[in-house]
Amino acid sequence: MARWGGCTKGLVRAFSKGAASIAMEVVGPGGSVAMLEPHSRQYWERPELLDWPDLPADEAAQLAQEFCIPSSDVLWAVMWYYSLGTLDPGDYDLHFVYTVTHSMPDGADWDGDGKPDKSTPENFHLEADVTIQQN
Repeated sequence: MARWGGCTKGLVRAFSKGAASIAMEVVGPGGSVAMLEPHSRQYWERPELLDWPDLPADEAAQLAQEFCIPSSDVLWAVMWYYSLGTLDPGDYDLHFVYTVTHSMPDGADWDGDGKPDKSTPENFHLEADVTIQQN
């Protein structure tokens, strides 16, 4: 699962349709279980008003009013999901890379300089290695 938020539905849609890049590989006892190349766009959900358990809609609205340019009453979000299905018992190594391919604004001014900030390949990059133990 991955997610991204922005000040407008259009920015969030543009992110999931063009700027986002997610690659993933899962290797288990029998070899490769899943390999997703960058730009796995078909796993992005439709943009929705932001209302996550760790950032409820009322708190998102406060952030939107404070940081969006122009000010807004809502934040939009998009989620990326990929299911591995049922795994056989054993240890699995997951390598996950989430980044952007080019500069992409989210419509907010998080650093307070009066201009919308941008996610870039240099400042928006997550790489993780995880071991999954299936009993």
